Amino acid sequence: MKASSALLAAILLSSPIAFGAVSTNGITGNWLGTLDAGSVRLRVLFKITQAPGGALTAKLDSLDQGASDLPVDSVTLNGDAVRMEVKMVQGVYEGTLNKAGTKMTGRWQQGPSTLPLTLERSEAGDAAAKPRAPGSSQAAQYRPPDYVKPALFQEREVVVGSGEWQLPGTLSVPVGKGPFPGVILVHGSGPNDRDESIGPNKPFRDLAWGLASQSVAVLRYEKRTKHYPAKVAASIEQLTVKEETVADALEAVFLVRTIDGIDAKKVFVLGHSLGGMLVPRIGIGSPPIAGFIIMAGAARPMEDLMLEQNLYQASLAGKMSPETRKAVDEVKRQVAAVKSLSKDSPSQGMLFNAPASYWLDLQGYNPPAAATKLKQPLLILQGEQDCQVSYKIDFPAWSQALAGRKDVELKSYPGLNHLFMEVQGRSTGAEYAQPNHVAEIVLRDIAAFIRRH
Repeated sequence: MKASSALLAAILLSSPIAFGAVSTNGITGNWLGTLDAGSVRLRVLFKITQAPGGALTAKLDSLDQGASDLPVDSVTLNGDAVRMEVKMVQGVYEGTLNKAGTKMTGRWQQGPSTLPLTLERSEAGDAAAKPRAPGSSQAAQYRPPDYVKPALFQEREVVVGSGEWQLPGTLSVPVGKGPFPGVILVHGSGPNDRDESIGPNKPFRDLAWGLASQSVAVLRYEKRTKHYPAKVAASIEQLTVKEETVADALEAVFLVRTIDGIDAKKVFVLGHSLGGMLVPRIGIGSPPIAGFIIMAGAARPMEDLMLEQNLYQASLAGKMSPETRKAVDEVKRQVAAVKSLSKDSPSQGMLFNAPASYWLDLQGYNPPAAATKLKQPLLILQGEQDCQVSYKIDFPAWSQALAGRKDVELKSYPGLNHLFMEVQGRSTGAEYAQPNHVAEIVLRDIAAFIRRH
């Protein structure tokens, strides 16, 4: 995502497991370290084991993000030189093992970002090395904003969907006599939890609790790629946004429309980031939906945004180092490869951690143009300091495509970032590591839109 905080989003992606073979087991065990980029501090845990055949394998936990057992594609040990590659996030760790075999000193490179990283052996039972489950140990860092009124709503656990892809979710329902309007929250990129947690921040919990405090029922749920990482990886070659996002969002709509106390005729869908970009896909051919809220929805091809984000992050460091330039060139290569894909020649391996099927499915998809086919009211929101989806490029594209429609509202917010949280000065993504909340004005505008429709 960002040069100084790239791990915040990228490490949460899924990919197939393909471990490489090595000849020695001198580094088996758990290795704990902290990526420190000033305002961003993320603990990572490499869990290295030896297969019966002698090959080393590994998995990676991002402890402060609640992400665990992410596949490491290769582990090599040549003398005291250690190298571990995590292709799904374009990340590589290179370090030197000390003589005692207790410490690795090296660096983590991911995209245009390079950070020092020292790993030390950690006991498996050490509490400091245990992944933080969303809503557990991180709960101490989360303090509800003032606009949340816990006495005005209740929560219960629900199950979204049926069969092999059932997903756990949380339904926040206002106290009092219904029926109430309902909203389904649809995640951005990566295997997000139901709160869309990033560092200590939980924007979907803010939205759910804030809207429930204003007499709106809200459903949020675990994303499929978060809840079933191994199963998704096993069928990665067929993955599209339908499997990643759209199908489960529709299951959530079906569920909410059947719940007592919620008005089946007043069910809305709110998509953030990728979820906002896919609102037209969710809306076409779906059950009756009263309206849509798009928060920071991209209006351009995803690969173009990835290049723009990487160039932006590289620019923050000033003059490009040879390593940064090499990383940016690799991003450009993958962008070109995505654009050259066709049904006749689809196989180019994983591009930006996604298979050819994913990119072919999105070829020609123009979210604002597709949104013109929706008959329901639309509320389109954008933070003016967003460093991932452009206020100057993406937001006007929605406005131009939907100009003239009286049931479409567009609002932008000075000083708000991609998470719709206040940021001082220029957003870089590093601020995501600091506790914050979705701005109250955003909650008020969403609730008012729902009441009007």
